[in-house]
Amino acid sequence: MGRTSGQSGAGRSKSKASGWKMALIGVLGGVVLSGCSTFLPSAGPSTGDILDGDPNQTLDYAIVELDAVSVEASRLPPKQPFTLDFRGVGIQSTGTVGVGDVLNVSVWENVEDGLFTGIGGKQAVIPEVLVDEAGFITLPYVGKVKAAGRKMVDIQDAVRDSLEDQTLKPQIIVSRVQSNSRAVSVQGAVGAPGLYQLVLHQDRLVPVLAAAGGARGKMETTKVTVRRGDASSDGWLDDIFSEPSANIALRSGDIVLVDAQDHFFNAFGAVNRSGRQPLTRRNITLLDGISQIGGLDGQSANPTGVFIFRNEPAEIAAGLQPLNAEELAEAGALTRFGDNHKVVYQLQLTRPEALFLAGEFKLRDGDTIYVTEAPYTAWRKVLSVIIPAIGTAGSVTSLTNTLTD
Repeated sequence: MGRTSGQSGAGRSKSKASGWKMALIGVLGGVVLSGCSTFLPSAGPSTGDILDGDPNQTLDYAIVELDAVSVEASRLPPKQPFTLDFRGVGIQSTGTVGVGDVLNVSVWENVEDGLFTGIGGKQAVIPEVLVDEAGFITLPYVGKVKAAGRKMVDIQDAVRDSLEDQTLKPQIIVSRVQSNSRAVSVQGAVGAPGLYQLVLHQDRLVPVLAAAGGARGKMETTKVTVRRGDASSDGWLDDIFSEPSANIALRSGDIVLVDAQDHFFNAFGAVNRSGRQPLTRRNITLLDGISQIGGLDGQSANPTGVFIFRNEPAEIAAGLQPLNAEELAEAGALTRFGDNHKVVYQLQLTRPEALFLAGEFKLRDGDTIYVTEAPYTAWRKVLSVIIPAIGTAGSVTSLTNTLTD
């Protein structure tokens, strides 16, 4: 009897344990099926969360499916380096003297004991004569002579005319030692920032950059800005070297700023390499970016849930066709979309043309690539919770049976 009773008790214990296991599976499975799986670990929102948003809040971003139309609409219009105001300017004449220039004045006299040459001399040099702020040079026996804005030959004639009453048939040659009036400032990511003179064969942008030691950054991500008075214009360094018309003529007083920019995009979610990633060139595509992060995680990624989060400029945003345009309009958020330009592009990699689209879509600085997890991933996470829980429940039941026997 005791044996039969013990067997019956064991059967009831097994039945109770099975009941606990089934109950636990039912509860946790119900949680997942009801969509209340927020207790599970996750890298971010699901595909449904992004597409549907929070029902208690207004969706203020546009959802745009990546297709041939949206890829084309998302392209930034091509921009030529430098505006026509800068490209159309010719070479500035090097013949005139300006304020700050330094001159040498050579004097030849036809007398034995001249004003400048002395006994037995025929030539004398008055070195490093500065053109003052008023535009004059000052010479012995001559006084002040207007120099700024005049050609060398005119300065020579003026000096000779002033000396003819004091010495016999003087000959004058004026040469420029330093062209400080025709200098530009080169600053930023160059080998040797500083002031550089605009002289023959060094009066355009490229040779001036070379004189400054060249740009230190990558050509494709280095921007060169030229400031001229209140105006400024810029161009990418690789465009400047590839387009002859972009090698613009410089003007005295120009400021050349070389900015070696670091551009990045972010990658999160079900990818093999998440985090901040460098944009190694300006025209990198979404396909390049996905390759750079090692592709999608083959164990957890949702191929229909590849999203690119971006702030679009107004001219681009106006040409897009959001999937949720009606919802934005009904919620009164369409205006906010126009102001904020928040756009979420969706790429569905299950479609054959998706790889071609990814190869055409250009990434930009500040973009975020986010890949959602496949729905079955949630079940794997639930099972990882259920299986240890079932084992724990079984252990508790066995311990209880032992204590009660």
